[in-house]
Amino acid sequence: MSATNVAPSPQAFEDALQELYDCLNDAYWEATTIEGKDLISGCAQGVSDVLTQVHQQDFSARTPAFTQLADQVAQVNKKLTQLKSDIDKIIHRIDTATNVLGSIEKVINLAAPLFG
Repeated sequence: MSATNVAPSPQAFEDALQELYDCLNDAYWEATTIEGKDLISGCAQGVSDVLTQVHQQDFSARTPAFTQLADQVAQVNKKLTQLKSDIDKIIHRIDTATNVLGSIEKVINLAAPLFG
């Protein structure tokens, strides 16, 4: 089995969430509009909420709490997808926008096999 077929660890997902949260906090200060700041802030809050739940979750058990977390991840991913499509209008600093986009992609890609 190749490394690409191995499901990511919950720790890798948690680390990616923390990285994204940090990127979003940095991006907030570089957003050029109030609407952009609101979108980034909403995404950061959603990521923070998921991060808190991930700390408490047993990924080996598919409990109702796990199902609720999966739903929460899906909602945050929708916000992140919106941010991805609007990032070039919100952040004019290319390296910040690139960091945010890369972190969003990483989180979404790690979430898919964990919550599939």
